[in-house]
Amino acid sequence: MYNHHFISISLGHRTESLCFLDECQVNNDCPLSKACVSQECVDPCLTTICGSRAVCEVDFHTAICLCPPGLQGNPLVSCAEVGCRSHNDCAGNEACQFLSGSFTRKECQPLCRPGPCATGASCTARNHQENCKCNHPKIGDGHSSCFEREQYIRKLNDRRARGKLIIFVCN
Repeated sequence: MYNHHFISISLGHRTESLCFLDECQVNNDCPLSKACVSQECVDPCLTTICGSRAVCEVDFHTAICLCPPGLQGNPLVSCAEVGCRSHNDCAGNEACQFLSGSFTRKECQPLCRPGPCATGASCTARNHQENCKCNHPKIGDGHSSCFEREQYIRKLNDRRARGKLIIFVCN
């Protein structure tokens, strides 16, 4: 769709009218994949700088930088190979986490390293979660502490004596 406009030029005793065609006045005069720049419909990606390995696509007259499938990151800076996108991309004993020092790249990381459990407990990883359990014969929650059974019962009895815990010990 072209917009016509005329300019009249006075040439002494006569006047000439010149016709100019403008391809566009506003973005809506152009297809959705183009933008109106200096009365011309142009690809806005031609003047857009995207990050390394990113691609430019046009959406409603606007250039948008994207990381292509298989890459991730900030498309205005750089796109890198995908390590993982979610825990489901990893084995059950791993979790999808950002690499140390990176906020753009995730990798499958082994769980239970370094040990998240209390001294005297073992870590097992399943369904992308760590589980800590006190090693026999110790008892406790496995995350914050593991005690010998007698030491644990003494601790509970001390709390009970202070009125902070009621327990029943079955033999």
